[in-house]
Amino acid sequence: MTTQEAIKVVDAHHQKYEKSCSPSIIEILLKLECRVKPDYYGQQDAYKNQNIGLNFARGKTIEKVMFHQHNTQTDGPFITKIQDELKAGRFVGIYTLNDGSTTDYHGWVAIGIQNDKIILRSKYSELGNGEGQKTAEHSLNILEAVPPKMTDLVFYTLL
Repeated sequence: MTTQEAIKVVDAHHQKYEKSCSPSIIEILLKLECRVKPDYYGQQDAYKNQNIGLNFARGKTIEKVMFHQHNTQTDGPFITKIQDELKAGRFVGIYTLNDGSTTDYHGWVAIGIQNDKIILRSKYSELGNGEGQKTAEHSLNILEAVPPKMTDLVFYTLL
């Protein structure tokens, strides 16, 4: 899937609850891998408005996709792992500090690399009432000495 195709998948997705960015990330990854239909919201429906982080998916298989936790000792630096996964054609879920948000964290999906920048997309539930149509855009400069404060990564294996 190209970066432009991935952008369309993310744009069509909704974050249904104010604090459901973690389940939303997993749903987006499943949609990007064509493992679920565009109207799939099973993870958000299960966890609702709980602030659960990415731990809920680690080591879990959902729709024949096994999710893994990043380990710096075995997987290397965050930025290297993200680049490696994208180059292999897989997307990555990223958790970053997001000062001022409801939880001070937010989840993103790395969907491509363009001009030494990792392209990130996410969704926000603007009012926390299920509309969740706003697409957030961000990028990480691969060449920066100090990347943004990434706190967690989730990557996957297709089964």
